[in-house]
Amino acid sequence: MNTNQKFAALAIGLQFAIVLIFGLCGEYSGILDAKNDTAGLEGAGTRYAFYQDIHVMMFIGFGYLMTFLKKYTYGAVGFNFMVAAFAIQWTILCTGFWHCVHTGDWSRIETDEVYLINADFGAAAVLITFGGVLGKVNSFQLLTIAVIEIFFYTLNVMIAIEEFGAADIGGSMVIHTFGAYFGLACAWMLGPKEAQGHKNNTTNKTSDTFAMIG
Repeated sequence: MNTNQKFAALAIGLQFAIVLIFGLCGEYSGILDAKNDTAGLEGAGTRYAFYQDIHVMMFIGFGYLMTFLKKYTYGAVGFNFMVAAFAIQWTILCTGFWHCVHTGDWSRIETDEVYLINADFGAAAVLITFGGVLGKVNSFQLLTIAVIEIFFYTLNVMIAIEEFGAADIGGSMVIHTFGAYFGLACAWMLGPKEAQGHKNNTTNKTSDTFAMIG
């Protein structure tokens, strides 16, 4: 199989597995059940507004930010949309899994607006990594990186936040630092030193303008 066929097979297989796992192990949070009164929804509107803002940053902010290399200006936007959409779903499942491991309570994963916000944070870590490997990886490799990184990202969050109780304002440790070092490690393994001065490792007016939007 060529790269595109490998990517299609991996993407379809992963999406099918995610839908199956959500059906077997997930459910909506009780406070979002339409049969309940509205008392439990206090604050949900505010959190959902936060989620909308963060969601725009994942797809529009990061999407245009990743156009900084002139050769990958437009392809980077599509890659960004693809990996963010997958990472959000995978983060919800991995977060729920590690929470069950930590608490010992193997109940169903209850998805609410807080889970959605944290899922966007997981996607942010992957997109930060994406900035370090842009131009070095194809779609199949990028999706593989996302699968592996999210698994360890959510483990790191569980240890740092839930176990140690670290106060990580703005996700500077578990999101930005983790994503940056993961990206550096991937770039080091995937790209030779000659890539630093490669002719495609440059910008132009168009790519810089689009990146400024992000």
